[in-house]
Amino acid sequence: MIVSRTNREEGAPGAEAGVRVFLVDQQPITRYGLAQLIDKQEDLQLCGVGRDTSRCVEEISVARPQVAVVDFNLAEGAGLEWVKQLLASFPDLPILTLSSHDERVYADRAVRVGARGYVMKNAGTQDFLQAIRDVSSGKIYLSGGIASQVLNRMVGTDSAEPSPPSRLTDRQLEILTMIGQGLGTRRIAERLGRSVKTIQAHRENIKQRLNLGGASELTQYAVRWLMSESGR
Repeated sequence: MIVSRTNREEGAPGAEAGVRVFLVDQQPITRYGLAQLIDKQEDLQLCGVGRDTSRCVEEISVARPQVAVVDFNLAEGAGLEWVKQLLASFPDLPILTLSSHDERVYADRAVRVGARGYVMKNAGTQDFLQAIRDVSSGKIYLSGGIASQVLNRMVGTDSAEPSPPSRLTDRQLEILTMIGQGLGTRRIAERLGRSVKTIQAHRENIKQRLNLGGASELTQYAVRWLMSESGR
């Protein structure tokens, strides 16, 4: 759905066209609130809103945004893959990922696959708006705390003990998320377009990296971990 600004129409006398922002979020209330917030800013212009992955490529092609704010949770556990797919269609489009997932686990991964920023859904409104402005101007946005951690990892000076999920690959982390959501091996394979055998192999590798026992222990761990993230 393409949204037009009513109070500052493009081309109106004295009007300044702001940075064109396309918003994608699956939650109606969040989507509405963020859309209103963006469009009230003098230097930003909401040019489109999407709610799922199915039509986003088409809608973004029509809207021609200068930055996209994308719900990282949209792909139901495969947020990193979704960012990659979106960038495959729009390699020059700056993407700001919006997420409820723990930034200590996901922020640097999102940046590594091509996103220009990562902001938590519980961030303040000014932090959210600053993230959009930074990303649209060519900068990378990360919250203060996580930015220093990512930089320290890059230069090899981070002495903090990584959380167990941080030991997983991007694909393993996505599968752990889906397990926590209650998906079985076959359903995960269907969603990711992989064979059941491949997902089973990933599950075994996840158990080894997290030092877990059988399938039930893996499921319990995944559920607890996802619940802990949801409560952040």
